[in-house]
Amino acid sequence: MLYYVYLHYDGDEVVYVGRGKGGRCWDTHGTRRSEKHKNWMLEQLPFLKYEIVFTSMNRSETLKVENELTKRYSPRYDLLQTNRLPLSENERQNCISRINKVNQIKKQCEHCQSEFSSGMYSRWHGNKCKARKDNNG
Repeated sequence: MLYYVYLHYDGDEVVYVGRGKGGRCWDTHGTRRSEKHKNWMLEQLPFLKYEIVFTSMNRSETLKVENELTKRYSPRYDLLQTNRLPLSENERQNCISRINKVNQIKKQCEHCQSEFSSGMYSRWHGNKCKARKDNNG
């Protein structure tokens, strides 16, 4: 099973760092999210801005990356979680290196050629892309 680490954005601000599999990034029902975070997500949908920044077959790897990114961003919707693993300096540098490599890969919108870092997908852009609307009538 493929696990991933994702970020939720409010504008350019990272407001949540999470990890999961399947549709966890978008799930607002039956999750362990705070009520404030769930309510914020529901206000954002269907235009929730997110980025998948890391993928792995190894759950513990995603836990370490989530830990590193939570320390980096101090997101407003982060719950105090007891499952955070302490990282050695070598593990920390390895996580940062892997995240940076993923973020260097660029993708383009097929409609307007806007460029995004790998893993970045904004439903807002997908639904509001002017070139896409022009092509679909």
